[in-house]
Amino acid sequence: ASTYLGTGSNDWGYFIDTDPNNDIYLCGYIASAPSLTPTAGVYSSVLGKNTIYKVNSALTSIIYKTKFGTQIATSINNNLVYTAFEVDSCRNIYIAGTVTNTYMPASANAIQNIVKGPSDMYFAVFRNDMSSLGYGTYFGGTRDEHVDGGISNFTKRGMLYQGICSSGRLP
Repeated sequence: ASTYLGTGSNDWGYFIDTDPNNDIYLCGYIASAPSLTPTAGVYSSVLGKNTIYKVNSALTSIIYKTKFGTQIATSINNNLVYTAFEVDSCRNIYIAGTVTNTYMPASANAIQNIVKGPSDMYFAVFRNDMSSLGYGTYFGGTRDEHVDGGISNFTKRGMLYQGICSSGRLP
């Protein structure tokens, strides 16, 4: 089976995963925040350009779609740059990446609730089927921290292994 997902703008799929029901999750970006209307009842941000779609295993219907984050600059490249993505057995959604010129949601118990340098790492867990943000935090020092693709991974139990390039001191 195959299908198309997205809006009428430039959209990108970045990671894909499945849950225990074999439903399919795709995370990526949309070029224009107003071009995507999230499914009612899921966590979302009006100006978000980072997206997650959940599609049934037959690829015949979208179960939900959402957008999150808020792009600060106008460049299309200033989003969360995904480095890891996972859907656990309870359908919680884990994302990690590098943030540049984008506001991502931080939870009350975050390690760091703002970007401290030109870019920082970001990690979040969205609750079962994107119902809410369970945890969100930035992580970085006062200089540039980023990840070059392919060296980050979540386990099915939600443990993140992430290599970080840093030009300053990490906390």
